[in-house]
Amino acid sequence: MAVIATVGVVGVVGVVGVSAIIAAPYVVETQYRTRRHEVPENIDGIKTALLGYDAAFDTFV
Repeated sequence: MAVIATVGVVGVVGVVGVSAIIAAPYVVETQYRTRRHEVPENIDGIKTALLGYDAAFDTFV
């Protein structure tokens, strides 16, 4: 009975491991796409901050 349980656990661990190996590249690609999408928004925030600085200190950076 213990041998059957051990084989079952090894099988489950194997399936989870293979699933993780298959899914890992997709997770990394999704993270890169998200970061690339945030860049224009961050640049707009920097532009707004520079304009606010210009208005507050009457200078242009």
